[in-house]
Amino acid sequence: MILRAEHLIKKYKSRTVVKDVSVQVEQREIVGLLGLLNGARETTSFYMIVGLITPNGKWISLDDQEITQKKQKDRFEEMFDEFELQHICKT
Repeated sequence: MILRAEHLIKKYKSRTVVKDVSVQVEQREIVGLLGLLNGARETTSFYMIVGLITPNGKWISLDDQEITQKKQKDRFEEMFDEFELQHICKT
């Protein structure tokens, strides 16, 4: 399973807070987002990937199927099997 975000963009009015962020994560791979200053861009990028906020540009895919417009719950159900979801929810 591969989770891929390509050229993510997030704007609030005329201010661009995330510009051209791309990341690819394979199943069971651990990835960190590093940045400068206060970390807001990394958090915003993470929120776009998990579905908490919608990107203004480009897309997010899971195994080459676009999930950009899917709700967070639907994304999680596709990313994790039932056992993994139960373990995550208990912690």
